[in-house]
Amino acid sequence: MKKHSFFSLVLIFGVLFLLVGCQANTDSNNNDNNQTETTKVSKEITVDDFLEEMQTKNEDLSSVKGEHQFKVSVNDNISSQKIDSQLIFDDSKLTKGDIVFNTESQDGKKLKEKFIYNSQEDPDVYREVESDGNTTKEYNSTKGNEFYFHPDYFEVLEIISSLKDDLQIKDKGDVYELSLKNKDVSLISAFEEQYNLSLTGVEEDETEKSLVITFDKDTYFCKEFRLVMTYDGKKGSLEMNVASEYSKWNEIDEDSIKIPEQ
Repeated sequence: MKKHSFFSLVLIFGVLFLLVGCQANTDSNNNDNNQTETTKVSKEITVDDFLEEMQTKNEDLSSVKGEHQFKVSVNDNISSQKIDSQLIFDDSKLTKGDIVFNTESQDGKKLKEKFIYNSQEDPDVYREVESDGNTTKEYNSTKGNEFYFHPDYFEVLEIISSLKDDLQIKDKGDVYELSLKNKDVSLISAFEEQYNLSLTGVEEDETEKSLVITFDKDTYFCKEFRLVMTYDGKKGSLEMNVASEYSKWNEIDEDSIKIPEQ
């Protein structure tokens, strides 16, 4: 499948109580406090423990909706791409997909590409392209080969797991949040294939960068992926934003994805 190139590039209140009374009451309060502290510690989760549970829980994922936004600004010249996808999996392997790419280049040209993949049909790939007011349609067959779509949900999870020593985790209420703690790790190397990332004219260690990924606390399914990389200096300016949002986990109707009749 065609890849698309970018930049050639509570405040926490501590409440103090005046304890006036017998020693027994003081001991009781101390015991209560200790119990509270023990409870807090027991709720903490490590990155390793989280990633292990995440991998296990995501084995049950059979479908997901994805919205992906890519935007690169180089010296105020902006290119962007939006991808909407509905994907069906069987044991982590993509079996059906409805995927729409909307791309706008730095010179303002727009391109829309729609792919429908259904491994149960032949031909199993439908492609529709809209550009300069013209629409073309074509039917292709993978001939038994695997159909690839990037970013691949499960491969991104594998990459996240491989970065475990470089990540930190926070409990954010209804989600777990992973973020970068080691700024020396190369995000370009880690995610270049899945998000088609590259840099030219500036080195990654010259940039400011962040990576934040959130997961639903109950299901451990990924909700958001955000990668930002910026540079502003003698070589010019660069801002790269990559954002993925996922929803409708295991809720997509498999029969809704069909190859249009020829």
